[in-house]
Amino acid sequence: MVTGSVAAVIGLTAAGGIFAAGPASAADRYDSIHLLNTGKCLDAENDARGNPWQNGDKVQLWDCNGSWQQGWTWHPWPPDPSLSYITNDASGKCLDAEFDANGSPADPGDKVQLWTCGSGGNFAFQQLWTWGHVNGAAKPPGMCNQEAYLSLDAENDANGHPSQNGDKVQLWWSTNGANQQFG
Repeated sequence: MVTGSVAAVIGLTAAGGIFAAGPASAADRYDSIHLLNTGKCLDAENDARGNPWQNGDKVQLWDCNGSWQQGWTWHPWPPDPSLSYITNDASGKCLDAEFDANGSPADPGDKVQLWTCGSGGNFAFQQLWTWGHVNGAAKPPGMCNQEAYLSLDAENDANGHPSQNGDKVQLWWSTNGANQQFG
């Protein structure tokens, strides 16, 4: 089920359909953000307590199943509505690029996690995402983190492609590869 307007994101599923465009209004909820042509969705992993409610909980790929862990809501960022922060429907936490040992989420391979929205004074950076372009350049369907200017990427597993439940979601240089085709 989709609430709100659907006008500017490529490939988001809503009740099983694919849109040619996506979030443009105050808050648009989609059933899933999926890795195109895989049957896998962005999923907030249940932690040791059985829920995805802790800061740092993992975001992973999992078979699309319509669960709350796979529900995401887009919220345009008021200073620049072309950017959005994305909350997980199960936890209310933001999709967040983890700050690494170097003090920023700017390195390929840095993980994507759940984190309290706006905490740590970095809200305008590691929790802001754009669709379909990286650093102003047009790209196919995909997501870019505004802090790192790196794309959301499904890490290739032992089979050489993202295919297993639990496969890691990370930041990576934009390659336009199939493992970056989120929608």
